[in-house]
Amino acid sequence: MNTMEFELTAQSEAFEDFNAHLNHRIKKCLYELYEGNFEGGEISAKISIELCDSTQEVYVQNESGEEETTTKYFRTPQIESKVTLTLKKRTEAKATFSKKTLELKFDKESGRFTLAEIPQMQMKLTDIEEEVDAFGRLPESERNASISNAEHGAVADLVDSLGTVGK
Repeated sequence: MNTMEFELTAQSEAFEDFNAHLNHRIKKCLYELYEGNFEGGEISAKISIELCDSTQEVYVQNESGEEETTTKYFRTPQIESKVTLTLKKRTEAKATFSKKTLELKFDKESGRFTLAEIPQMQMKLTDIEEEVDAFGRLPESERNASISNAEHGAVADLVDSLGTVGK
């Protein structure tokens, strides 16, 4: 009678499927990264081992040479394994809105910001230099003077309410 016996190690046949799954996930991860489909990968391996009580009817020869059945009690391992591959991919969408011909305005009564087209008119370069700085803004003293305390309060309230969105 030929019996099977082997040492239980990570390289033994009890772990053949686990090792095949692990190797497959490693190759899949490397391939996806190499192809540029993903930015990174994470492989998790889990092995759960339990010992279960078991029985089996076996034939034995009694003292008189006759065969009889007896119940053999033993413990057998139950090994479950799982290999998980998580590929990491970041998706991003960007958009830019910039119109040099639109001016941002604030309506005090409605509390709304609007964009309005800047009227095209001819000005002398010296007129522009006197009215605005290099970025097209009024001088600091005129900017502060042109916004009243009421406008500051309305803008601050609007900014505060925007800060609470999504919290």
